[in-house]
Amino acid sequence: MNRFHNLLILLVATLATTTFFFTVTASADGDHGDPTTTAEQASESKNDETVIRNFVLHAKSHVEENPSDLAKRAEFYRQARTSGTTWKHDSAYLIMLRRNGTVINHGLYTEALFGDSLAELPTVKKLVEKLESADGQAVCEPYEYKGATRQACAVNYVNIPSASAQRREGTDILIGGFDHSEENEDIVRLDCTDYEPAVTATEVKERQTRESLKDFVEGAIIRFSDALELLESGEVGESTKIIQCFSKTGYWKDNPIYLFVMTSDTTVVLNGLNQELAGSPFRDVFDEDGVDIGKEIINTGGQNGDEGFVEYKWDDPSVDGDEVNETGKSPGTSPKISYIKGKSFPFGPPQVYIFGSGIYPKDDDSDNDGCAIAGSGSTPGNTGFNMLLILFSMILVVSLRGFRVR
Repeated sequence: MNRFHNLLILLVATLATTTFFFTVTASADGDHGDPTTTAEQASESKNDETVIRNFVLHAKSHVEENPSDLAKRAEFYRQARTSGTTWKHDSAYLIMLRRNGTVINHGLYTEALFGDSLAELPTVKKLVEKLESADGQAVCEPYEYKGATRQACAVNYVNIPSASAQRREGTDILIGGFDHSEENEDIVRLDCTDYEPAVTATEVKERQTRESLKDFVEGAIIRFSDALELLESGEVGESTKIIQCFSKTGYWKDNPIYLFVMTSDTTVVLNGLNQELAGSPFRDVFDEDGVDIGKEIINTGGQNGDEGFVEYKWDDPSVDGDEVNETGKSPGTSPKISYIKGKSFPFGPPQVYIFGSGIYPKDDDSDNDGCAIAGSGSTPGNTGFNMLLILFSMILVVSLRGFRVR
């Protein structure tokens, strides 16, 4: 891959996001030393600085335990959004931000606030200021919320595996003990109004037809082309905004409708649910019928202009008992249809990008073009938003030192 392609992978990998392509089986509870403070302990001691600090440092030790293991990172993010886990209990949870304050993962409001910025919240602003001179240590700040004094603590953590040939190490921000309202007026919202497609994810969900699914993917190809052209011309900020909007609930995402993009060599470029997979391969994942899902996607859209529908089995969270938790297997047994199209662009390296989006059909409709397709909100492999979260930040500047778009 040349530097343009590496930049694209870096861009979407460092935007935050479990995944369309992957069944996460790794545990976020690995071996490490002290501290071992949990969310439950933090919840019981909201105003104890030592406890909250240790909770944040405990989380940091896990998220950095093996930064090149995308599966573990995805599982950590999932647990951080799930009540009753090590990382979320009552009002004690984790918030993960890019260095410019944009939300990667939020224990309470990931779906609502993904891509928004918390940088202007007074407590967050004070924590970020303290981190600038903290030299890798955790910092804390008292604040008032719901009539009580509490402690919020924050620490920088490594967000990019430095072992990767295409990436350089950078840091994001991990916050624990900070509780706030979803409607806080200081939250800066991501504005995606300039990027509305002719057919939105919500319209696909409502119409439930293959035709609307196809139109949705075609619209995404247009916007992705815009992002690549902006990236080629050096307008990284505007390019990033388009990529951000692909994963923001709204025009481009309404569970179970979301966009995924990969290359013809199976490299994941973008996933509307989990950007942590960007740069990783999707190979050798089989459903219960023996369908090699990645191979079918490549066979369908591996050349410029190739297109078609791929049918396979996947997890539908609305169906109890369809889950599969086995390495190399699709995460579920419910029928799913995805529209796939390959597309190359006149800028960047010679490369076919494979675009797709899918929905769950009725059993008796899966073979009929243009038929009604029933489905429900879904995040493949587990329930909830399951989005690693995916936002471009100042880390790109750090990671791209010395890079110039040609």
